[in-house]
Amino acid sequence: MTDFTLVKTLNTLKDNVSVSAGSSTSATVDLRTAHGGLLSVQIKNGGTGPTLPCVAYIGVSHNTGTTPSASTTWGTDWFPLATLYGTITNSDIRSFPPVEIPAGAQHLEVVFSGHTGQAITATAKLSIVTKVVSA
Repeated sequence: MTDFTLVKTLNTLKDNVSVSAGSSTSATVDLRTAHGGLLSVQIKNGGTGPTLPCVAYIGVSHNTGTTPSASTTWGTDWFPLATLYGTITNSDIRSFPPVEIPAGAQHLEVVFSGHTGQAITATAKLSIVTKVVSA
């Protein structure tokens, strides 16, 4: 029986990025040569929570070409994988369970959006399986 080793790469998509009220921030990743991965997302509220919570939209694309622009409009290039809701609680830190990115995904997007009244801080980190090597 052959043993295999997974080679993994960390991609920091957003690292404690401040997102002002009513604004959004996004990141996309080309996964055409990857074998899936694991995405961790965190939404932090400031001392005063937002009026409406931030939502992290996680989408995948089946497009075999270049990575499409990020969008929360589903069904053209992007399809929903997960929707993660922050809170309106003052000083809340919401670290979500990791989202498994399937090997069949061609591209990944993360969009933080929807909060009003106060800024939030967004973090998204992705570990990608880049190679499977026979040990």
